[in-house]
Parts: sequence; structure tokens; C-alpha cells
Amino acid sequence: MIKILDDGEESPTKSLKEEKAYNEGFAKGYQSGADFALGVLEEITDEIPHKKSGWIDINDQVPEKGRKLLYFFEGTGSWLGFYFGRDEEYPSDNNHVFGGNSGFLTGDVTHWCYTPNYPKQFKEFTSLDEEWAREVENEIRQIKDEDE
Repeated sequence: MIKILDDGEESPTKSLKEEKAYNEGFAKGYQSGADFALGVLEEITDEIPHKKSGWIDINDQVPEKGRKLLYFFEGTGSWLGFYFGRDEEYPSDNNHVFGGNSGFLTGDVTHWCYTPNYPKQFKEFTSLDEEWAREVENEIRQIKDEDE
């Protein structure tokens, strides 16, 4: 399931052609960001022990809840966000929930990897990530409550 979090604003496009171009640009921008993040990860393999094996299959290991990571879904590629545990109401063996600014996925993520730790002088960003994770989890909970 893919659910896009909507901020309530109307689409900035006016026609189907513009909408398609906007969506393609959004996808290219996200892919560019993901490629950049993966490039950074590849450069710092010594800091990330699990990186030696690349992406981690969700069936082999479950990530830590609330820790920032990249997650991969074949339908849309790589995303930056968090892991939120399992959704027992979702009828699948892969009922893991991942989410970020662009929405959340239940049951679709196949692989994940942690992002590197912040540089020592920027440790305060960790608490900002924790706050971001709480906000995303609350948005997911609200959406699920509305669907019931």
C-alpha cells in the first residue's frame, strides 16, 4: 500500500501534460537524492559495518524502530525515512511499516540500510530526526484511524 501524505494544498500544475512533467520531475529529483545518499554511503563504508554486505533484506534483518534509514521499494525506488514496526492488521508476511515525508508503505519494502551517523559536532540533528520520526508516526496513525 502506498499512501501520500497531503499537506492540503492543490497541485501546482494546471493540465495533464504539466501534471505528468511535474510527477516525472519529482521522481527524477528523488532518485537523484537517493543516488547521492548512496554515493555518500559507499564512500564511508568503514563507518558502517553492515554496508559491506550492501542493502539488507527485510527478511534477513529488521531495522531499529525510529532510526533514520534508506528503504527500497521496487515500485518507486529508494526513500529516506524510518521504520515503525509491523502492522498486524495488514494481511501479509511482510507487514513492515516504513515512512517519511512522502507517505508510508506497508508490506512493500524489500531492503533497507541505515544512514551514516552525523559528524560529531552535529549530534543535535539526531534529536531532530527523533522528532521527525514521531511526527511521521503520528501522521500514519491519523491516516489509519481515518480509514477505519
